[in-house]
Amino acid sequence: MLKSELYRELRTELHRHDFSTFVDEPPSIAQGGQGVVVTGCPTCRKKFGTMPRFLDHLTDDVLPAALGQLRGSVNGMVRRRTLEVVKCGGKEGSHETTSARH
Repeated sequence: MLKSELYRELRTELHRHDFSTFVDEPPSIAQGGQGVVVTGCPTCRKKFGTMPRFLDHLTDDVLPAALGQLRGSVNGMVRRRTLEVVKCGGKEGSHETTSARH
């Protein structure tokens, strides 16, 4: 995966998350329920009240998950490419010459 593709994928994932407010235990009191408006990440529904906690959320929760998903998709691409090379090389079969990359 090119650095530009990696950057684009990570940037997209990071932009899905926001330090904002959301209604906890909907509906809100304004809607006649018991829920309250809290600060945090509406995407993950995680509650925190400070920007440093939000940054911790991005680095401790969001980035590892995004990198894990990207690693899985990269390994899948490597495995498919290797199988194609093996088949194109006249050695058809179910030879998988890739190893897990970490």
